[in-house]
Amino acid sequence: MHKKILRLGRSVVMALSFVLLSTAASAFSDDATDNAFAALLSMPGAGPEQGYWDFPKPDDLPAANETALIAYLAKQLKAGADPNAYRHVGTLLHHAIRAGQERTAIWLLAHGADPRKTLQGGTDTALTLGARYKRAKVLQVLKSTYGLVPDTTPPSSPNPPPQPVDAKRIASLTFGNPATTSWHETICAGWRYP
Repeated sequence: MHKKILRLGRSVVMALSFVLLSTAASAFSDDATDNAFAALLSMPGAGPEQGYWDFPKPDDLPAANETALIAYLAKQLKAGADPNAYRHVGTLLHHAIRAGQERTAIWLLAHGADPRKTLQGGTDTALTLGARYKRAKVLQVLKSTYGLVPDTTPPSSPNPPPQPVDAKRIASLTFGNPATTSWHETICAGWRYP
């Protein structure tokens, strides 16, 4: 009797797990996500530096201004758009920052956009893009809400400065007394083992 109850319980748990996983997997809508990207990327200043985006401007986007864009994005998020999906190497947040749509970027942050996501194949985040494009309002929100502050240390030189020559060390390797020093002691002199 107990074995039947355990089997039944196990079957119910597996069925519920399957339902939950399939529901979570379809929580976002690709159409709504594509519509959100199409709207953002059709805004003035949002085009790529070279070439063009393969998203046509949505017919139901009422105007090409940031207020209308935010209202349209809200509608698409309600329809299941994924605010952290990638298109053209970046998320909606990345593209909004790059395009100078600071109000949109801040709205996206307030509605689920992850500021720690990096560009695909890169290391830039919302923070590094905000600093690069000098988006002061976005940087302020990233600091006050997430505690993220741009690194202000200058980038390191690709070629490290030359190390000073240790003449005594070189002399000890070259002119060590073979009668009193083994080859191992000569080679490993000064090395530190963890």
